Amino acid sequence: MEKQLLLFILTLYSAGAFAQNSGNIQGKVEDATGKPVEFATVLLLQAQDSSLVNGAISDAAGNFAFENIKYGKYSVKVKMLGTKEAVSPAFELTESNKNISLQTLTLLEDEKVLGEVVVEAQRPLIEQQIDRMVVNVEGSILASGGTALEILQKSPGITIDGNDNISMKGRQGVMVMIDGKQTYLSSQELANLLRSMSAEAIDKIELITNPSAKYDAAGTSGIINIKTKKNKSYGTNGSITAGAGYGRWEKANAGLSLNHRNQNVNLFGNFDYRYTRGYGQTVTIDRYSFTPTDTSIFNVNNYRPYRLTTPMFRAGADWYLGDKTTVGALVSGNFYLLHRDMISTTRVTTPRGEEVLALDSYNNAFFSNNSLTYNLNFRHEFAREGQELTFDADYSQFKGENTDRLNNLFYLQTARGGAADSVLNMDSNFNTEISIKVAKIDYVHPLGDKWGTVETGAKSSLVGTESNVLFHIREEEKWIKDQRRSNHFLYEENINAAYVNWKGKLGEYSLQLGLRGEQTVYRGESVTLDSVFRSNYLKLFPSLFVNRKLNDLHQLNFSYSRRIGRPSYQSLNPFVIYRDIYNYSQGNPLLQPQFTNEFELRHTFKDVYNTSFGYSRTTNAMTYVPEEDPETRASVGIVRNLQSFTNFNLSFNAPLTIAKWWEVQNNLSAYYNRLEGSYLGQQISNSQFSYNANINNRFTLPAGFTAELSAVYNSPAVYGVLRAKSEFALNAGVQRNFWDKKATLRFNVSDVLNTLRYVEVFDYERIQFTTRQTWESRRAILTFTYRFGNKEVKAERRRRTGSEEERSRIGNGG
Repeated sequence: MEKQLLLFILTLYSAGAFAQNSGNIQGKVEDATGKPVEFATVLLLQAQDSSLVNGAISDAAGNFAFENIKYGKYSVKVKMLGTKEAVSPAFELTESNKNISLQTLTLLEDEKVLGEVVVEAQRPLIEQQIDRMVVNVEGSILASGGTALEILQKSPGITIDGNDNISMKGRQGVMVMIDGKQTYLSSQELANLLRSMSAEAIDKIELITNPSAKYDAAGTSGIINIKTKKNKSYGTNGSITAGAGYGRWEKANAGLSLNHRNQNVNLFGNFDYRYTRGYGQTVTIDRYSFTPTDTSIFNVNNYRPYRLTTPMFRAGADWYLGDKTTVGALVSGNFYLLHRDMISTTRVTTPRGEEVLALDSYNNAFFSNNSLTYNLNFRHEFAREGQELTFDADYSQFKGENTDRLNNLFYLQTARGGAADSVLNMDSNFNTEISIKVAKIDYVHPLGDKWGTVETGAKSSLVGTESNVLFHIREEEKWIKDQRRSNHFLYEENINAAYVNWKGKLGEYSLQLGLRGEQTVYRGESVTLDSVFRSNYLKLFPSLFVNRKLNDLHQLNFSYSRRIGRPSYQSLNPFVIYRDIYNYSQGNPLLQPQFTNEFELRHTFKDVYNTSFGYSRTTNAMTYVPEEDPETRASVGIVRNLQSFTNFNLSFNAPLTIAKWWEVQNNLSAYYNRLEGSYLGQQISNSQFSYNANINNRFTLPAGFTAELSAVYNSPAVYGVLRAKSEFALNAGVQRNFWDKKATLRFNVSDVLNTLRYVEVFDYERIQFTTRQTWESRRAILTFTYRFGNKEVKAERRRRTGSEEERSRIGNGG
């Protein structure tokens, strides 16, 4: 049945249709002195009832534009804090008047100057759009000097656990994209990538809980799309950024961005460099191991100082072959170089406190993870408005090399200080190479005013990965290969997909219906274990979006989608990766994909206040579970499929203006999680009601200063079989623009009160443990940015390339 439906999709993909009648609107916003106004909110309204049609933000030149707007009568309203609203006269888009340039809209002061406080234009930190929440990172004081991971942690409804798993509204399994390109990384490698990305390079973060059929079906709890900054001007322009900071040790960052555009070509590129010296996680693990005859208590302490260097670059070009056709090329690279030392102590005792074994471990590690991505893209706009064809081809390479030298000193029922009873020296080298080839095509075809618009497309990806783990043990002054711990793993995967999406109006309702089909074929081989596993399956993923404007104040949105969560490549590798003698992880070749059905209902009041209620149920839920080797009593981390995971969530977003100089953005989320399944032969049900609060204050101060103060609180929560304790952080920053806004100086302090801790608890029959993690969370950063060149018109296109789903599932330790 599913194959027949996929054939139906492909048939629709090749179908033709009629064109929709639509036009374009552009205009400009100025203040009373004739200067352009940036970040003004621009609303396109129906002339008949003033209902909202679309929205935009004015750019640095005060310009705004609305494209592909259906013929009809409209007006434009512009507003901004501290000014009176400006409304254009009503106008009509018709076949003979399809490109309208409005007269300049002027924002007049409304007691704008209050004492010595001057209210300046700012883009709102949080924007709620029809299908996503947008966090506008650019311009945020708290973003300066930080990393993408830190900004993500401060985003509404986002939490990150101690194993670097990202959750949205209490649900793990998020798909993370960067400029529409999926990262294909495991949770740990994704966290490393985000740690290497400077927050200064980010324009905005999009949080999409229910993506349409146009997106890859991966990501059972939604999509996070991190959009990097793009220059918006003709001519030659750019910016230089430099920063320095201190926590326990020194940090530094620098960046350069350049753009040159004329009528025929646009050249762009940027380079970012970060250096961080700090300590990672100080981990305290108290683990109780129960057997029918005795109980052992493991107390483990790890201290991990490190030095991290992360250069990144991006360069590309767009060629304009006339008014309708654009060809582009893009190359980007990310380099992650980490030197880390780990000092670990382990005590094994009886419940009476008698020491059975003591272990001191000294680990010296080097991690090198490099990625290069090449993209060719094509876009053609047909003569009829809204009809468009795009094509992308990607090739990505990932190379990871992790080397560890581990020195283990064992003490048997003796005090430390003397000679160890036994010594085990281990040396490991973990090499991973991954290649990704992706091609995708998308086509948009308007069907006319009465019939809406059809979007359709297809995508194919080929992924090949090879990982080699070589272990050596030192015996009698010689390094000998450890065949038992070494491993050679091969994996190949092919995903073919096609989709069709229709959107239009049915009476008072705006509708969007979509169906996506994805065929997955993969083969894994452990050369070392001489074992092969493979799979071939075809699945369908429907989606539905309904919008109804009740009146000028109230609007309702309903959405549904089905999603898939595929295992990361390394989680299928059946071999063992060691942290130390008593802690390691193991892959699971029997791991199956998980599937989620998600529903969401959202209410919008005055186009500003948003309340949403969501429900999702995941079957075959992939869950990290700790187990124990019955012979060695070592803790083994493995991902298994449990029966189901259920999530109920409620979110509220409310921006408030306390005073002309004080704005507050409130984001509150509450959710209930329940995991059910069979674990170690026993039925379990792990559930918890939790909530998340994210409050950001913006202050406009005298003498041209602005400031931000944010607070983030995460209540106790359930993540799979683990329970996490509460977290709280307070962040503060101040900035000032000068030299006619060409330069900006920012100073911020993260985790001002040094309260961030991550504590997780596991309590189940034979195993009980508590893990406590701390890190260098309190840091002060000073950042200077200078912008130069022309700032009049937009620059290069924002490219979403084809390799979106595959790149999020690479994993190679770190």
